[in-house]
Amino acid sequence: MSNAWHTLPEPFRNHATQLLSPVDLHQWMQAFDSPPPMAVRFAGDGHGGQTFANVLTEAQLQPRPVGFLDDAFYLDAGERSTVRGLDLFQQGAIALQAAASMAAVCALSPEPEQDVLDLCAAPGGKTALLHRLMAGTGRLVANDSSRRRLGRLRNQLRALNIEGVQLLCQDGAALGRDLAGCFDRVLVDVPCSGTGRWHGGNPAAWASWTPSTARGLARRQVSLLRAALRMVRPGGTVVYSTCTLAPEENEGVVSAVLKKSPVDVSCVPLPFALNAARKAVTTWMERDYATQVVNCCRIAPSCEGMTGFFIAVLRRS
Repeated sequence: MSNAWHTLPEPFRNHATQLLSPVDLHQWMQAFDSPPPMAVRFAGDGHGGQTFANVLTEAQLQPRPVGFLDDAFYLDAGERSTVRGLDLFQQGAIALQAAASMAAVCALSPEPEQDVLDLCAAPGGKTALLHRLMAGTGRLVANDSSRRRLGRLRNQLRALNIEGVQLLCQDGAALGRDLAGCFDRVLVDVPCSGTGRWHGGNPAAWASWTPSTARGLARRQVSLLRAALRMVRPGGTVVYSTCTLAPEENEGVVSAVLKKSPVDVSCVPLPFALNAARKAVTTWMERDYATQVVNCCRIAPSCEGMTGFFIAVLRRS
C-alpha cells in the first residue's frame, strides 16, 4: 500500500472508501505513488492515424487507442519527457492532455460552424481540442476570469499553431446576463478541489483541503453552471465537468441546478461508451439528489489510463 496514501486527510480517505468500489479504490491506492496517467493526441494538419502511432512506438512508447477520439492514445505514466523531445511535439503537432479532459470535450459534441464557448478555459487544452473538432470553423470563444491563466491559454494555443479563438477575461457567472442565448455549445470545466488528480508526488494538492472545501466551491460552481445554461440556445448542449470526487461539487451542483434551473433542461447520458465510467452518486450526507443525476458520469482515478473525473451533459429544451 502506498505510503503517500496515508498522508491524505483521514476524512478524505473515508470519503474515497464510500465513493469508490473496493477494486477501484485498491487500484488507485496501488498507483498513488506513480506519476498520473497520461495521454496524447495528434494536433497537426489532417489525421495522424497509424503514422502517428508509429512515431510514438518508434520512440519506445506504448500507445493504446483512447477509443472515443481518433488520433488520441493512452501512454504509460511518466513518459512526458520523451513526448516533449519528439519533433512532432516541437512543431506543435502533439498535445499532451489527460484522457478524461478529452472525454469532457467529446461529450459536448461540438460541430463545425457552430458558436461554442469554453467558459473556464485556462490552461487551454480543452479549447484546443474544441478548435480541432470544429475544424477551425464557426466561432470559438475562450473565457477565463484570471489574466494570468488567460496568458497560459494564449501560450498553449500559440504552441499548437491555433488562431482565430476569441479570448475573454470576464467573470463567468456575469456572462450569463451579457451573452444569453448566444451559443450552441458551452463547456463548463469549473475550478474545483481536484481530488481526482491527487497523487503522491504532489502533497501540496491536499495541504489545505478540509471537509468543508467542496461545499465552499460548490456555491461558485452552481452560479457558473446556471450562467452556462442561460448562454446556450434552445436545443443546445452544456457539459459540466470537474476533476474531483466530491459529490458536493459534482452531482450536488447538477442537482441544485436541475431543481432550480433558469431554463428548461434535462441531464442526458454521455454520447459514447467509456470503460472507466462509474455510476453517479444519488444520495450523499443524507441528501437526495435530483433523479436525473443518474445520467451523470463518474470516472474512477487510475482506471483505464484516466484521472478521476466527473462529466454531466445537459441539454436545453
